[in-house]
Amino acid sequence: MPELNQPELTVAALEDRIRGRANELLGLSAEDCGPDGTASNLSRELAAPRLELQSPFDPSPNDCYHVNELLKYHDRNFIQNAYRAILKRGPDTTGFEAFASRLRSGQVNKVDILARLRHSKEGRSKGVKIQGLFLPAAIRQAYRIPILGYILQLFVSLLRLPSSQRSQQQFEAHEMAQNTQIADFVNELSRQIVTKAKSLQNAIVEERAARERLATEQHESLDRLLLEYERAGNEQAAREHELHTLIANAASRERAFSDEMQVRLNSLRQDFKAALDTESASRKELGNEVMLQGLRLSRALDSAGMFSTGSELQGHPPVAGVDRNSNALDAFYAALEERFRGDVSEVKRRLSIYLPYLRIAGIGSRERSVLDVGCGRGEWLEVLGEEGIAAAGVDLNLHVVGECRGRGLDVAENDAITELSSRPDKSVGAVTGFHIVEHLPLESIIRLIDESFRVLDPGGLLIFETPNPENIQVGACNFYLDPTHRNPIPPPVLKFFLESRGFEQVEVLRLNPSIAEPVDGDSDLVQRFNKLFYGPMDYAVIGRRGGA
Repeated sequence: MPELNQPELTVAALEDRIRGRANELLGLSAEDCGPDGTASNLSRELAAPRLELQSPFDPSPNDCYHVNELLKYHDRNFIQNAYRAILKRGPDTTGFEAFASRLRSGQVNKVDILARLRHSKEGRSKGVKIQGLFLPAAIRQAYRIPILGYILQLFVSLLRLPSSQRSQQQFEAHEMAQNTQIADFVNELSRQIVTKAKSLQNAIVEERAARERLATEQHESLDRLLLEYERAGNEQAAREHELHTLIANAASRERAFSDEMQVRLNSLRQDFKAALDTESASRKELGNEVMLQGLRLSRALDSAGMFSTGSELQGHPPVAGVDRNSNALDAFYAALEERFRGDVSEVKRRLSIYLPYLRIAGIGSRERSVLDVGCGRGEWLEVLGEEGIAAAGVDLNLHVVGECRGRGLDVAENDAITELSSRPDKSVGAVTGFHIVEHLPLESIIRLIDESFRVLDPGGLLIFETPNPENIQVGACNFYLDPTHRNPIPPPVLKFFLESRGFEQVEVLRLNPSIAEPVDGDSDLVQRFNKLFYGPMDYAVIGRRGGA
């Protein structure tokens, strides 16, 4: 069959022209039209049938077609149906445009396209059969042979001339039928457009009347709102004047209240100062009483033949009537410490604050181990062991020494100075003593510091923790919960002890604030009161040995 390369009149193009003309007649803008270019309301109500100039394509269930089933389609419908039949998918954009351009220009015909799709790699994999395609395709291939192809094409054209004439007549009849169908479609659509235009015109008139009525009602409503707004503005002005009056009265009452509170505060300050003076006098009397008791105790000890020994370093002062080498009170003192020292886990948590100092100084190996003097229950030794830091302890109390050893801790039974004296120079990374110096006389404290300096290697640390007498509750009461305590040592004094014996970079850490609820308030007086009564209950001094 010969190919007609004239461009066909597509349904889509015809529908676009009809919609555009209909919108012009109705006076509709692009905003009034739907996505297909027609008035949205009109397109929904027009009932004209959709034009179908070529029959729809139904894929074969057995993947077998006759070539004439596909050749009856034209232009883009042919390309789309050829892809769907042979490759079982729609055409890709590149392939569709290439085939459409060459088909419309006459470079290829429909047989060529069918043959290329069928014999492509994808077409062979699909395995679709096209009966009657082989011979036309072979003839088309022969046309490409120089000279012989031309002669063959001329010969075939002469043989197919009668068939071509019949095809031309059939195509003309088909074209006439399509034109008739298009004319009927256009006439029906025009009739519906005219009818709808009249209906739309009436609706527009009614809409305009409704809008005019609405505009009138809105103007009347706006006038009412303006009157109400003006009345509300007058009421607002009156309320603002009333509010200013109330604010002025409130400010006057606030000033009076402030003056009254200032008077009361001054009175409270005077009462508090008097209470402080009374507390200071009571504390002085308590200090005098403690001193007298100490003198009486000294006389009693002297009369019993008991003199101060190294045992004082561990907080176990000699008791009148008891042999100096006896450990009869060890269990008693251990029970006393258990009662007032606090929960073991809480003590370990508090002691963990010193770990960063050891790490920074590189302390913890066996060559730079920690010696804890007066180790007591061994909480600090347990903390060091959990962190992998080499440490040993020393204590005179046989009871706590036995308990520590039972938990696998390295603890020796000895007094602090004797133990330090037995150590070589520069053999320890750190010496620690928690709540020990408050048990010692001044001479023993100085000797303990000197021996610690001797055994520490360069860069080593000395850490002493003791109750903080800056907290009045501690200095006046809690300090004496342990009857073996001698006297509180203020932070500047203990810091001076270390500095005077050669330690460098000595710092003071104030620790463990009171758990009691402080007094509420932001005034200077309240802050000073809270600092004195609710401030840190302990402090530590940390000194470093310098040099080589």
